[in-house]
Amino acid sequence: MNRHKKVKTSIILATVVSVFTAITGCDSISLSPVDCSECYTDKPKYGEIEVILTINNENPEVFITLYEEEFNEANAIYTGVIQTSTTRLTLRTNKEYVVKAEYLKDGRSYHVINRAKLKTKRDYETCSDPCYYIIDKSVDLRIKE
Repeated sequence: MNRHKKVKTSIILATVVSVFTAITGCDSISLSPVDCSECYTDKPKYGEIEVILTINNENPEVFITLYEEEFNEANAIYTGVIQTSTTRLTLRTNKEYVVKAEYLKDGRSYHVINRAKLKTKRDYETCSDPCYYIIDKSVDLRIKE
């Protein structure tokens, strides 16, 4: 009998917490990834991706290469020397890329390679009108310590 009372109390407590969260949580917290100021009426063909790099004493500049679709020298579409820890590149949306950063680490050559894709999604609820937004807007190419 005592066990039955504990289970009933737990169910009531869980129900009260759920109702309270539903009433107070939805209006005060937005879980949407959409920033309406960065929303597009038409599906964007291009967008900016942030490339995050390690800039330090051993690497005051980093050589990067951007490949379209596959990691193959024939597919290289951009090369550059970057002297800041972040830079932005304008790329076509909904296309696969591979980005390579070349570093020195303890005097040895070290490469960091990562995939990137600016994905577009359509949102119907967050902003005043339906719109497209871009996700996956960064690629991390920092050296792991």
